[in-house]
Amino acid sequence: NNGGKNNHTGNSTPRLRNRRSFRASDSVKWQAFWYVGSLFLTWIFVTIARWIEAAGKGKSIPYWIVLAGATLAPFQGFFNYLIYIRPRYNAHRRRHPEIGR
Repeated sequence: NNGGKNNHTGNSTPRLRNRRSFRASDSVKWQAFWYVGSLFLTWIFVTIARWIEAAGKGKSIPYWIVLAGATLAPFQGFFNYLIYIRPRYNAHRRRHPEIGR
């Protein structure tokens, strides 16, 4: 028994706080998913090339794998930037629905 005092602060009810907490943790989950996906996309072709190189015993790496790795690897920072600003962009779109996509 807490002597009739509320255990929560402000005007929010425990149920509302739980809903906000769930939305925040869901947002963090998706943000982490995008970062991991970006890392995977950026480095998968370089990794495949190294595997072929290590196991190939003189086998040449297909040109398209080299090209994909050489093209995507330098974009890792750009992809991270896009993921970093994504929550702000989505919030801006929610605040200003009249602006087209």
